Amino acid sequence: MTTATSSITTIRSTTINTTGSTSISSTTTSTVLITTLTSSTTYVSSTSSTSTTTSASTISSTTTTTQTTTTTTVSRCQMADFGRLLTQSGPTSWFQFSYTYIATSIEPTLRFIFDGGPADCSYLDNISITDNNAPSVQLLSNPSFENSTSSPVGWNVANSSTCQSGTQGQVITSGCQTSSGNNCFKAYCVRGYEYLFQSFNAIIGDFYTISFWLEQTGGPVACIYVDVI
Repeated sequence: MTTATSSITTIRSTTINTTGSTSISSTTTSTVLITTLTSSTTYVSSTSSTSTTTSASTISSTTTTTQTTTTTTVSRCQMADFGRLLTQSGPTSWFQFSYTYIATSIEPTLRFIFDGGPADCSYLDNISITDNNAPSVQLLSNPSFENSTSSPVGWNVANSSTCQSGTQGQVITSGCQTSSGNNCFKAYCVRGYEYLFQSFNAIIGDFYTISFWLEQTGGPVACIYVDVI
């Protein structure tokens, strides 16, 4: 009878491979059975098993988009060569405007230009021009329209041909600026321009103070331009 001596040896090896964000772990277990016979002949038989573990990581990405909207408001009251002293869009309650003007001619003209919609009116009162060297001397004729009935005496009024019939400006006696009397000028030209102007004597190089009271009613459509030309 043959006598045999057996021994068992277990061998384990682990290999970890990493690619990018994925990690692969591989473990191999080998069992070796060694049987030794009395005849000095050795037989080796082995079995092996391999287990593989795979782990993966998830990357979460969040993108935030911000949209900015810029709104630019463009005033309707933009006319070339108009409004060097004032460009005003209504509505506005009675307010006094005042400016300093340096004379460049001996007979400049103060000019008001009105541009309104069907529901817009502009009111003008207590206009004044004085030389800073003689501030007590009023250089305008009929500056508060008190010497007028319906037409503004001493002033020139002109309407563009597009003004709707019956919508021209006139002197009125109600709703005026109270500090200057009872009368004022009401500009009311639908679909066109209305001009009110008067020239005055000046000394080139002198400083002049120009002031007036203005009220605008209706919507934001009404525009008024003031110049010295």
